[in-house]
Amino acid sequence: LRVLVPASHEIAVENFTKAGLAAPAWHPIAVGPRDAAEAWATAAAHGMVFLLAARTLSGRRTARLLAGMLALSGSAMSLLAISQHALGAKRIFFVGLERDQFYGTFVNGNHAATFLGAGALCGLGLLLRERDTGRKLAWGVAGVVSAIGAMYSLSRGGVIALAAGLVVFLAGAAVLQSAARRRSADEIGRFFRRNAVPLMLTGLAVFYLSWLGPKRIGRELATLAAMDLPKDYRARVWADSAIAISDWPVTGSGPGTFAHVYPRYRSFPADVTTEMAESDWVQTGVENGVLGFALVGGFVTLLFARFGGAFVRDPLRFSGAHLGLAAA
Repeated sequence: LRVLVPASHEIAVENFTKAGLAAPAWHPIAVGPRDAAEAWATAAAHGMVFLLAARTLSGRRTARLLAGMLALSGSAMSLLAISQHALGAKRIFFVGLERDQFYGTFVNGNHAATFLGAGALCGLGLLLRERDTGRKLAWGVAGVVSAIGAMYSLSRGGVIALAAGLVVFLAGAAVLQSAARRRSADEIGRFFRRNAVPLMLTGLAVFYLSWLGPKRIGRELATLAAMDLPKDYRARVWADSAIAISDWPVTGSGPGTFAHVYPRYRSFPADVTTEMAESDWVQTGVENGVLGFALVGGFVTLLFARFGGAFVRDPLRFSGAHLGLAAA
């Protein structure tokens, strides 16, 4: 294994030498065995939760339940963030962690935007196939409020992800529309024909009446066009991580060990400690190597391939909640 992961042996020898001990002939591949064990246990727990959800929440009724929970939770969190901003709150839930800047119940704006974007798409999915007028209004408001919260998180990646999700959702809605054979099944087309303008006006009204202002969002997104990649923090972390991957090509440095490994490869000074790669894919490559990257990539590909194939074969089999969850 020294040939496959040479950096692992070098770091092990270095650490044992610093401690005044002789390096053993055999040692764990992971730089931090305890951190790796904890990361594997966490990943196993997440996998079990996902499989349980996939098993129990795949039906129409249960998919609606999950999508409804996400849509309502997202809108509630967005409203909480609005009230916190209006009142100048410095603590999460007004009593929790104190920070100069937080986003509803999240400290990280990117995490908040991800959750709110998922809630917005789920609300939109529930809205499309709903027949009750009151529920249509509720899901529409939940989706719009969640989307506004995602945009005002000022997370560039979150806003782009939301836009990409909307594109996927509209593509799926078009497939559903083309598969509808009878007028009674044409819920999506009739909904858009009857409610497109009011929905657009409602969205714009909420947008311009929000507590910040659309110009600030525009300025934040404009920084993408003006980004100097050679000097951008994330781009430099990714470039350094690529070198780390070349030293740990097969198995990686071990799950949960990025913060231990990255300082050896940092090529620029910074006032912060880099604990994450700012990209799940890059971090997976550093910590798990080609094997881990292939396993994760294969699982994601299989998941979307199975859903996409079933959706294309029989679109009307799926509910609006399914489409919203898939887009999210």
